[in-house]
Amino acid sequence: MIGLLVIPGAYLTLSRLKSWPERISWILINPALIFYLCYGFTDNSLLSTAFIFLLTFMSWQSAYEVGYLVNDFITVRTESAPNIRVRGEIGQEIEARFWALIAAKAFVSVFLLLACWFYLRENALVFRFNVLLCGVVLSQVFFFAHNTIRSRANIITYFCLCMTKYLTLPLSFYFGSRFLLFIVGVFLIFPLLRVFEHASKPKYDIKTISALYRQLGKARALYYVFIFFLFASLVIFKPYMEFKVFFFASGFMFLYRFLVWLRYDFPLR
Repeated sequence: MIGLLVIPGAYLTLSRLKSWPERISWILINPALIFYLCYGFTDNSLLSTAFIFLLTFMSWQSAYEVGYLVNDFITVRTESAPNIRVRGEIGQEIEARFWALIAAKAFVSVFLLLACWFYLRENALVFRFNVLLCGVVLSQVFFFAHNTIRSRANIITYFCLCMTKYLTLPLSFYFGSRFLLFIVGVFLIFPLLRVFEHASKPKYDIKTISALYRQLGKARALYYVFIFFLFASLVIFKPYMEFKVFFFASGFMFLYRFLVWLRYDFPLR
């Protein structure tokens, strides 16, 4: 069983995506929508983009799961009320082979990065490999800080993690001239709401936004209504490629979050 955890995404599924709705949500937002942003901003063919994305996303995920493992088996030891995500025999097996699993995750990540580099070199494709490499390294630095700090400062480290998580791959494919607009657009589509959701958790006791945590479905739907109409207005007045891509991305997120809100807050009787 533990050998399967070397596969990118396997530990995430075991520890955090324990139900099918959670898994479907993760697939729609992480690989699917992030791939759309990557393909929307590249001149490479669909097949080449998909192959590069597959290699880089699995490499990213493998490295990111190192942070999850450190959090779940080292950081929790310092907490007064730890959230034990993996219990029982599999948890004991992971703890016994912890550093071997960490090494295997790191090896897989580096191997996939090298495979991507050789593929790009042989096919002369447009891709910012240095951005990808910096993003992977920075994510590990931010995850280390996030696992080390235990205070409201974790909101800042979580923000940094979100920015690297959602920005690295699209930025690696982006070769336009409107970098600031691109970064702000990605920030509005993903990290901004995620950071507010994280900051609204009871453990931070921030009363001004704590209500958000109790009404996530509604808050997400309303947020993407605003973002969708924002980009719709921008497309009308300034039909930049970036605005068009973000318009469709925000439209998808609005539709998805609205349907989820209806499903769980207003179930059919």
